[in-house]
Amino acid sequence: MITYYLLVSILPLTLHPFWTMFVGEFTMIKYLGGAALIAAVFHLAGGRRIPGFLETPQSRAFLALLGVASISYLSHGLPFSWEHSPLISFISFFVFYVVTIALVDSRNALRWSLLVAVGSVAWATLYVVREFQKFGGRPGWVVGDPNYYTMSAILVIPVAYFFFSSSGLPRWQRLFCLGSLVLILVGVALAASRGGFIGLSVAIAYLTARSGHRKRAVLLFVAIAGPILFLAPDSPLRRLFAPNVHDAQSVEIREILWAAGWLMIQQYPLTGIGLGNFKYVVPLFQPDADRPYANIAHNTYIEMTAETGLPGLLAFVATLALTLYSLETVRRGAGRAHDRFLVAVATGLQAGLLGYAANAVFISAQYQKLMWLMVFLSMTLPGLLRASLARTQAETWANAPGDRIRVATS
Repeated sequence: MITYYLLVSILPLTLHPFWTMFVGEFTMIKYLGGAALIAAVFHLAGGRRIPGFLETPQSRAFLALLGVASISYLSHGLPFSWEHSPLISFISFFVFYVVTIALVDSRNALRWSLLVAVGSVAWATLYVVREFQKFGGRPGWVVGDPNYYTMSAILVIPVAYFFFSSSGLPRWQRLFCLGSLVLILVGVALAASRGGFIGLSVAIAYLTARSGHRKRAVLLFVAIAGPILFLAPDSPLRRLFAPNVHDAQSVEIREILWAAGWLMIQQYPLTGIGLGNFKYVVPLFQPDADRPYANIAHNTYIEMTAETGLPGLLAFVATLALTLYSLETVRRGAGRAHDRFLVAVATGLQAGLLGYAANAVFISAQYQKLMWLMVFLSMTLPGLLRASLARTQAETWANAPGDRIRVATS
């Protein structure tokens, strides 16, 4: 499990100089992923449980997406070098999917995976703060980009909140989550992502609606997030409601790219232009632009549809929607079993993924590693819920009076 936790801990560090360093033909993170896969194989060989790789609807939707992406790349993809191939990214996600389902087979492993994920974004925040101290402006080098850093933050903030609020966790873990939560919100304020602010608002709204202590949830986030968002040097609220020239230009570029993407979809609705090709062919779909922009779409849904056609969009949206549906099923089942831990996990993952879905309108985030971690972790919850229900039932039978047992078995 150590290799897996280490892999999770570096997911937000997109451009970390060590983990992106090539040694031979592979980067260090690829070697770490290979080590985690080997650990998963040994774990499966030494265990008695056969993982339910196809048990959940979101797992089947993910595999369908992998199939569509593979066909799109092999039939229409440009000749990328293998280390920059978008298909390699999807294959890496498939390996991550196998490793996660194989290794996260207990409540303890799930808890530690989520704690490491929260800690990973808190650690990434230290890079964000340091970059702001040295260079000013909107920081985002080691974490790749301030918008993608904010996306990572959105995915873990609800989990950190529910873990902090859970009385069933050790005190030090609750304090760790509170400290991480405060630090991450500082990073979000410095990153000043407008789309991220919208996504975070969606996540917090859902989190508050599902919280058992709604007033406390609202007061906590107002007390922590309010001063940060209003007093930050480059507040996302200011960029959203009073944009400067650079902010307005960013909006204009996005509108041009979205319009070009829509033209691609109209011309290639079923097959798309090929996985990973958007950035390289988008100038051809800007006939009226004085200076065509060669960039990603800055919209996950438009880019997925333009590159892989409607089948790719349907598979991607189905993966997200079925994950949310599966988490809701687990949340309700865990509530009936009075399993507060699984209720907190399912609700936190739901809030984070809803925030992701909203933020994905403004950035191309289909390759966001932490999002796929949350999706893959959701696939482990039904099995853990069944174990919890079986344990609750066994305890009920053990504590039941003898005459009730006889009646129930007659």
